[in-house]
Amino acid sequence: MAPTVDWPTGVITIPKSDSTQLQVSPVERRSLDLIQFVLDIKALESSEPGRVFPTIVNFTSTNSLSGTEFAALIDINDYYSITFEDGAYQLVLNGANSNITDVLNLNSVQVIPQNSAGLVSLAEINNALKSVNDTVYYNSSTGEAGTTSGIGQPDLPSNNLEDVIAISTRDSKQRINVGTSLTVDETLVGYTVVTQGTNNYLTLTGTNTSGLSAQDLIVTGTQNGVARFFTCTVGALTGFDGMMRNCGFVQSPLPQTSAAIAIAATTTQNPRLIDCFESDPSGLYPVIDMGAGTSTRLAMQNYRGRIGIQNLDNENKRVEINLSGGQVFLDSSCTAGTLVLEGYGGSVVLNGATCTVQGANFISPASGSGAFTESDRTALNSAAAQSTAANTAASRLTEQRATNLDDIPTITTNTATMLTRWTDALATTLAKMGRRVGIGGTARHTTTAITTDSESYTIAQNGENDYSVSEDE
Repeated sequence: MAPTVDWPTGVITIPKSDSTQLQVSPVERRSLDLIQFVLDIKALESSEPGRVFPTIVNFTSTNSLSGTEFAALIDINDYYSITFEDGAYQLVLNGANSNITDVLNLNSVQVIPQNSAGLVSLAEINNALKSVNDTVYYNSSTGEAGTTSGIGQPDLPSNNLEDVIAISTRDSKQRINVGTSLTVDETLVGYTVVTQGTNNYLTLTGTNTSGLSAQDLIVTGTQNGVARFFTCTVGALTGFDGMMRNCGFVQSPLPQTSAAIAIAATTTQNPRLIDCFESDPSGLYPVIDMGAGTSTRLAMQNYRGRIGIQNLDNENKRVEINLSGGQVFLDSSCTAGTLVLEGYGGSVVLNGATCTVQGANFISPASGSGAFTESDRTALNSAAAQSTAANTAASRLTEQRATNLDDIPTITTNTATMLTRWTDALATTLAKMGRRVGIGGTARHTTTAITTDSESYTIAQNGENDYSVSEDE
């Protein structure tokens, strides 16, 4: 059905079937598309009877003002009034601002307008919601050039880095989401680059990338400035300075003499590789070139797999590798400096290297195969158990010594009390005898030997306060 008009009275009747049901209970709720309503009304206006009566509706479509797209406006002529098909239901007016409630003939229908002084179009609302985050979207295949409103959003990405940076600068955003590979041929300072696809390359070309952070990309090219890489695959990258975490290194199909990573000649901080690994064990092992610097220091924490080191060629250069299973290959270009190995690995292959290798805390399996065998595990567990037992014994010995030391004051006090009592008894006895006494001898348990002018006596303790004196023959 469609709206009808009683032209002489100007009453417009809108059937319930023109609206869409939104819910059934607890109260029936329906929605009326006002844009379709205008189309139906315009059809009535163009009919033969409609041409002789006043225009029903003045309609203004969506329009832009100061960069904001506003919704359509519907203004019903005062000659007309609107009646909705009666019934116990709610009717929501959608899609435009209107004055329908001002010309409404009341009945049981609850009419809900959605007018707003700043009501914008649905597309504009969606774009506004999308722009709340700090991300600009890039896709060289499906994107569009330019910086107008809406470009750089998920449904309309930008197709070039220059526009991406312009949009980011305008909207104060520092995050780029790439749907295809990206060649960084513009200054990209302080940005975070992530990917929404797989196997997307981030190719660096030597432009300033200080503070760059990249995630889940295949990184290659020439780096310029400190950067951080997370869960990336890295190969043929030169000028590295910064940190990598949980990244995989690839060498194939490059020749073994080429580096998967070449460290910058001048670094602002000691480069760190944390929880990284050999990404393609079936190919050539990845190589790290220590670069042309004279005091470069590289730290690799919890590295897994094979790794090669070249150009460790100055006494001030230092590489520290905590290995978690794998092998280290030193190139013949490693003529000075120090390699410090910790952790567990298969072997260290010198290949003619003459640099210093420190491996006091490096465990290599006896088999030499590089595999962590059950016998290796048993030996390590046994050593750990012996260490635990030794610690326990030392702890018990320390506790016993402490107990003995605590007992010493009690023993000393008892001995002093006993000697005092013996001395008192001796003095009393000798006083009765009228003898001068020279005390010598040694106290043994409960007896004491004494010597007078010409005789010797023994004093014995028979009880706590009971002493006896006997003359020695």
